Amino acid sequence: MNQPDYHAAASYMLQKLDMSLPANYHYHNTAHTVQVLDSVEIIARGENIAEDKLLLLKTAAVYHDCGFMEQYQTNEPVAARIAGEVLPQFNYSADEIEFVKRLILVTAIGAEPADIFEEIMKDADFDYLGTENYAPVSLLLKKEWETQGMTYSTADWFLLQQKFLTNHRYYTATAQQLRNAGKQKNLADIEQQLMALH
Repeated sequence: MNQPDYHAAASYMLQKLDMSLPANYHYHNTAHTVQVLDSVEIIARGENIAEDKLLLLKTAAVYHDCGFMEQYQTNEPVAARIAGEVLPQFNYSADEIEFVKRLILVTAIGAEPADIFEEIMKDADFDYLGTENYAPVSLLLKKEWETQGMTYSTADWFLLQQKFLTNHRYYTATAQQLRNAGKQKNLADIEQQLMALH
């Protein structure tokens, strides 16, 4: 059985994202994809995931936002379709592609993970919520949304973020250990800024 050529599949898509994503995608850009890829690897290793599955998780991380090349809203099914079209060229089997597509689809807001692999994917996509980079990254998202016609006052943005952080949870033990404390600190910072605005 041929091994999937992950490196070729990844460099193909990263180059494509670099060339195709609009410059005003300040958050959903190649840098975000690479950050999710790094997080997937850290969390998967923490969860002792086998190498063959790690390779598919990394593939899903690279491809999870490629739907943005075609449309902004509901881009996950588009990303899954693109992965299905592209990955056969890189020796991925039908089963491996289905697995990757499932991982891409779970990154949709509101999708609940059904197994450890989907949990890792979900946690990696929101890894930044528990990091020191949270505030600047969050502002990149706000800036990007403004280019899509979704504008928020500073207070409304902080309220939205407060609600999101409060309702968000990390699923894997690894992500909880690495990021829960940072996420609580970021939430406390938002609440302080909200108080300062009133």
